[in-house]
Amino acid sequence: MRHVPLTLAATLTVALSYVCAAHGQTSAVRVAGTWNVHIEHYTGRIVDEQWVLRQDGSAVRGTVLVRDQKYPIEGTVEGDRINFRVTVSTADGARYNVFLGSVKDQRIQGDIKKENDDGRFTAVRAAE
Repeated sequence: MRHVPLTLAATLTVALSYVCAAHGQTSAVRVAGTWNVHIEHYTGRIVDEQWVLRQDGSAVRGTVLVRDQKYPIEGTVEGDRINFRVTVSTADGARYNVFLGSVKDQRIQGDIKKENDDGRFTAVRAAE
């Protein structure tokens, strides 16, 4: 029975090292910078816009530039997953476009959720 505490300690040490390694893998990827974004809505509408993003850890803020208009973007990056929200002001109040996707290399791909106009998007990092 003397070896039980030692075995338990060794098991906990190994388990903790796996948790720490897994935690390190979930650190946010770097998305700060300028991105050229292509959106294909399921209704057939196509929109090209640009994101200019700033990042502080997993928090992301910035501006969407489309057809001489600017809209605020805010969200998070967790590991390689993004969750952004663009706020569009209308006469009826604020409307939100939600972008959910994943980052790989210099590309972000995923889905846009927009009232009655969902779709898919691809963002490519602009040459800087």
